[in-house]
Amino acid sequence: MMLDVDIRARVGSFTLEAAITAAQGEVLAVLGPNGSGKSTLLGAIAGHLDHAGRHSEVTGRITLGERVLDQSVPPERRRIGLLGQHTTLFPHLSALDNVAFGPRAQRVNRDQAAEIARRHLSDVGLSDLADRRPAQLSGGQRQRVALARALAAAPDALLLDEPFAALDVQTSAQARRLVSELRDRISVPMVLVTHDPMDAVMLASRTVVLHEGRIVQQGSTREVLGHPNSPFVAAIAGVNLVSGHAGPDGALQATGNGASTVGPLTRWVGRGDRLGAGQTGTAVFSPSAVRIHAASEAPGSDAVPNTWTGTVAHLEATPGGVRLFTAEHPEIAVECSSMTAVEAGVRPDAVLVFSILEHDVSVRRSP
Repeated sequence: MMLDVDIRARVGSFTLEAAITAAQGEVLAVLGPNGSGKSTLLGAIAGHLDHAGRHSEVTGRITLGERVLDQSVPPERRRIGLLGQHTTLFPHLSALDNVAFGPRAQRVNRDQAAEIARRHLSDVGLSDLADRRPAQLSGGQRQRVALARALAAAPDALLLDEPFAALDVQTSAQARRLVSELRDRISVPMVLVTHDPMDAVMLASRTVVLHEGRIVQQGSTREVLGHPNSPFVAAIAGVNLVSGHAGPDGALQATGNGASTVGPLTRWVGRGDRLGAGQTGTAVFSPSAVRIHAASEAPGSDAVPNTWTGTVAHLEATPGGVRLFTAEHPEIAVECSSMTAVEAGVRPDAVLVFSILEHDVSVRRSP
């Protein structure tokens, strides 16, 4: 059972062109900013756009296993479950009756539908809350009921549209674990739309990045998030990407991601591809992998690979720490804990030395 999509979808003046596949038991993550086409993609797969009126249109091919899901197949006959960040449970029904709604709509008798609902509520850990209505449940509990409802309809594929966005940190972590367990148990294709790269890291074997209605990178999650192919994807992944060409010693002489660099040329070495003199390439590293040193404790000079001196130009608060940028290399973000910032003397206009261990840098040869 594979979900295979190759479509062109129009909604008003916006057009999406995308080709994706999700295999049986696989989670495919779809990342991108607001307006990139993520929800349009799910709407097209679920069949909602085909029946949304004259302002939308879907052309191309969608297959699920041996079935072709064209305009003649309405959403309720596609056997595709859809779970969004807003649960849209029926407020007048109990959790049990909400979950039983799908089987009942498929003409399963009342007693059998209730048994199916109890089983799926048990799977999400809510057997003891079966009689409660949505208003009596927490946000995380409502999301679990919504997931149980989607699964009770025995879908051949499952679409998850920002399912953790409305949850707090602890509840979203629990929901991710639940989806991870279900992925291994129900073995259907799953497409997870998210703005959070951590969702892809924890759940998806492959990742697609959308931008302005087009796929700009796709592949294994490790490759896409571990070594983005453009500054845009690097920003989505939350990593630094610098580009340049190799010097005589094979070190990448980089000027950043296209931004103007006013400081001395940085030189990068790391794991991955070996570059020959003159070859172009990119280096990728996490902002949190950068080590900060007071100028008096500098590990070397700017001539040492993966090391540079910079003047703090901009500071931003992060949970438990700070993110900073230097005047010399404004395209490179550096993150550290509050304690590290205090010990290193991080403050506006401070001159500091920055370094990264070689194994924390990924180097790739440009195509």
